[in-house]
Amino acid sequence: MNRRTIPALLLCGLLPLTSCGYVASRSYSSVVPYVEQTADTEDVSILRATTYAELLNCIQYFVTMGETEGTVRLYQYTGDVGEDLETACQEVVQDDPLGTYALSGISYTYQHIVTYYECTVTYTYRRTFDQIASIRTVNGTTEIRAAIAGALQSWEEELVLEMSSYYADQNAILSLVQEAYYQNPSYAVEYPSVLVTVYHSTGTKRVVEITFQWGNTQEELQRMAEEVRSTAAAMTSGSVSQDETGVWLLYSRLAALGNHSETGSDSVYDALTGEDASSHALAMAFEVLCDLAGISCETVYGTRDDVPHWWNIVTTEGGSFHVDITEGADEETFRHYDEDLSQRYSWDTQSYPACTAPEEEDAEADAEQEGETSAVSSDAGPEETETVPFPFLP
Repeated sequence: MNRRTIPALLLCGLLPLTSCGYVASRSYSSVVPYVEQTADTEDVSILRATTYAELLNCIQYFVTMGETEGTVRLYQYTGDVGEDLETACQEVVQDDPLGTYALSGISYTYQHIVTYYECTVTYTYRRTFDQIASIRTVNGTTEIRAAIAGALQSWEEELVLEMSSYYADQNAILSLVQEAYYQNPSYAVEYPSVLVTVYHSTGTKRVVEITFQWGNTQEELQRMAEEVRSTAAAMTSGSVSQDETGVWLLYSRLAALGNHSETGSDSVYDALTGEDASSHALAMAFEVLCDLAGISCETVYGTRDDVPHWWNIVTTEGGSFHVDITEGADEETFRHYDEDLSQRYSWDTQSYPACTAPEEEDAEADAEQEGETSAVSSDAGPEETETVPFPFLP
């Protein structure tokens, strides 16, 4: 059988519905004159099958095509047609991820026509064909995160993905949504309410539905993102060098807004327009400014005084150092190094560049020139570091 397929929609799985609307209708009609089958292989609403596996595939295929009704003609079929139809329909509506996502019910009838059985399957949908056709197949965390990032950047209301069951965990998907939002700061104008629904199965595939509820319209969110870019461009206008002097200039311009609030929003838009903004919003806003100025900068998550906190690490030709917009420091004190922060701050030191004070680097260079080496015990264990988990936001 020549079956057209949609790779993103060939799914198998299990998520029982509270009401599948499944109806088993057995129908044997009188024998009708035999008509030679010539057109059924070209008509996508009429398919051929000779085994149960092919029958099941045909019934699944009609769902991928969004058909409300399809016909399967069984030739030289040795199984019990009635029982197999009932089992196959039940499997599609209850055991197949696409079926559980898209359908509210299936019913069928069949009749014997001399040399074959003609089975008519009727589908009731709770999803539109556009929703079914928009399902994307993703492989691995990187592709999942990229798909989510694209949905967030265009402020979509729904994203439906087919993926391996290994990745289809609700909390893991929520974390990837959060990471995608924060890793694209120029678009981080509003964090939506997120609902993740996993359509389970006993197989290896899942359909995962992610819905985003926004407080603003798509047009308003687009306007806010454009304002972020224009405001950031204005704040980086003029001669901004890519050294510590340039970093201080951007720091002072952003810190001058004085809008840090522990209860402020995580919106870069609020951070750049003077509204109450969290340390995270300010750190992301600073990253946006640095990116425009061509300065290497990343946002760091950790704690300050045992409270979740965000800041930045900037890297110039002179090395890397910490910058915390919420401190409101002056030009002489806005740079910090690992040793400076060790008493109040904690972060995953393995995930970010080391920030070594210049005098420490000079001392190490002098020691090397003098042929000095540090004694390390042969039974010394690995250096202890503290890992700070990425925060989970409801």
